[in-house]
Amino acid sequence: MPFRPLPFSRRIFILIGTLTIVVGAVLLTRRPPREDGNPTIWTFTRRADEAWESKDGIPREFRDFFDISKKYELKEEKSTNRPTKSTVRRSKTVPQRSSTIAGIPTARQITSSSMTATTSRLHMTSTKVSATTAATTPSPDHFVLDIKHVPYVHKAVRFPARSTDVPTYEEARAYYQHTQGRPPPRLYKPFYHFAVENKCNVLGHAHFNQYFKNLPKNITLEMLEKASNLERIITVVIGPLKGDESTADDCWCDKAGNPLEHPEYIVQDAVKMGEEHIRWANLMKPFAKWFPKNFRVPVNELDWPRIKIPGVQCVYGDNIPSHVLNYTGPETPQLLPTNPDPSNTSFNFTRLREMDLHNPFDMTVPPSMTKYHNFFFWPSEERYGKEVLPIFSPGIVPGCHADIPFPTWYAAESAVDKVGPDLTVKGADLPWLIKTPVALWRGSSTGGISRDDPSTWNRHHRLRLAKISHDLHRQECGEGGPPWNKTCQPKVDAHLYAYMFASGELQKYFGKPEDGVFVPLWQQLGYRYLIDVDGNSFSARLYTFFREAKSLILRVRAFVDWLDVWAVPYVHYIPVKTDWSDLLGAIQWAEENPDEAQKIVERARDLGRNGLRWTDAHCEMFALMMELDDRIVGRGRMPPVRVNVTGTVY
Repeated sequence: MPFRPLPFSRRIFILIGTLTIVVGAVLLTRRPPREDGNPTIWTFTRRADEAWESKDGIPREFRDFFDISKKYELKEEKSTNRPTKSTVRRSKTVPQRSSTIAGIPTARQITSSSMTATTSRLHMTSTKVSATTAATTPSPDHFVLDIKHVPYVHKAVRFPARSTDVPTYEEARAYYQHTQGRPPPRLYKPFYHFAVENKCNVLGHAHFNQYFKNLPKNITLEMLEKASNLERIITVVIGPLKGDESTADDCWCDKAGNPLEHPEYIVQDAVKMGEEHIRWANLMKPFAKWFPKNFRVPVNELDWPRIKIPGVQCVYGDNIPSHVLNYTGPETPQLLPTNPDPSNTSFNFTRLREMDLHNPFDMTVPPSMTKYHNFFFWPSEERYGKEVLPIFSPGIVPGCHADIPFPTWYAAESAVDKVGPDLTVKGADLPWLIKTPVALWRGSSTGGISRDDPSTWNRHHRLRLAKISHDLHRQECGEGGPPWNKTCQPKVDAHLYAYMFASGELQKYFGKPEDGVFVPLWQQLGYRYLIDVDGNSFSARLYTFFREAKSLILRVRAFVDWLDVWAVPYVHYIPVKTDWSDLLGAIQWAEENPDEAQKIVERARDLGRNGLRWTDAHCEMFALMMELDDRIVGRGRMPPVRVNVTGTVY
């Protein structure tokens, strides 16, 4: 059969199709150049559930890029004017690079994608390749730490030792009246006897009245219901048992009106009425009989506060006011003014003042410190009510929030429950001078939203702490290796082991969670210095440090919780500036003054063991509820709490 040429139109169609295939293949294998002239290497990962038509699990179109293996990881090749072909090696880690900022070595990790059967799906992510694999690339300018290290200035605070003396009821009433300028609440007498029986600090609880200064003087049932119906609020109710007389009354009485010595009641969550809530019962049941039937407490189940003080701005964003930027006042908490000794009272005020072990410092944050705590820039959560309502919360920023701090479940869990019963060989009971002479901190990037941005990261207090540690390691231990090499430890060892509310780009500079920086709590107790810094809210580990650590606590905080009524700066811990500028100075002070440092350690241990007991949490909760009860209008006629199908309390 003679050869018949194809029609011209069909030849054009085949030619176009061939050119399309060739161009597509070229584009698939070609790596687009970066702005700096370096190419981009594409990495590929897959899921096990991807239906790839290949017996070895590798797409045919990508077979030339890979050496067949069970695990695949791309290796970066040297980049010249033309992109080079990526190859594969069998390994589980990628070599780390270091970089230099103005002569100060800083940590920088190169991210990679490893090909395993458990990865998500076929991805294409680009990784920048430097001119040579051995050379280092300067970090961005905005990762220069904005800090000027200054000496730590220690204050010699005279603080009385714990005493076994107990004031009389009359003395305690007079002390409350004098320090608070108002008569004690109506339940002060049962509180006094409960506190004395449980060896709590009776006089110090008078100052809990200050937590209510931003709340209305009269709290109505309507206000309690509004607070209960806010999102993520638990209403704790002291209610009669089923079958008991449910009529509201001012006390637990029989039908004749006689008070019951052992009333029957349950402490319950309003959403599950009729069922005892074990945790709330453990906290409130020992003294609940003194409160009216159906007495209720709205409790915030979130860590961060819920009620803002009206007219007060705390979150500034980028618009920091001039009075903050130009603040020249003191940068550390100030002692509250001491009331003069009364001249017309029948009790010895000086003696009683020695028995009052509450924190005498002003707990508010100085304006200058707000520039370096991320809560004041970009908090991770803001769920505020529209009006001032009585809500018990785990922590607050003094001067910003009207919530009432109360003991949470962290107080119920002793450090032994968290780290195991045998602490002696683990480091807790080591003599202070024998412990590792390093200031240790491990934690996540909580404390607000954090981004890889020059205007934000330097204001994040936890990122700043990690950056100080990284820079110190590069200065003292050299540029090679990761910034947490245990063979060389500078005075500060602080690293992030998790990222919350943070940009993934930050992991390039502060390390990835899987890089092995996690230190178990029982190992942390073997360090001479333990850094405590709050995050989204109060620091839960501080309670454990006081009870168990026998280490010198270096603390930065904006938030306060129930411990801060009793934990005194310079007495139980070292207060460090929020920008960390005197952190190294505080360590140097402790090294040069070991006797005074050990006294602080001993007083902290005494506070944890004798002032922060579970019975102390009972006394504190009793005192707070007593103050709330004294402000409730119609407290003796509270109707039973009911919950509708939507969960609304009414």
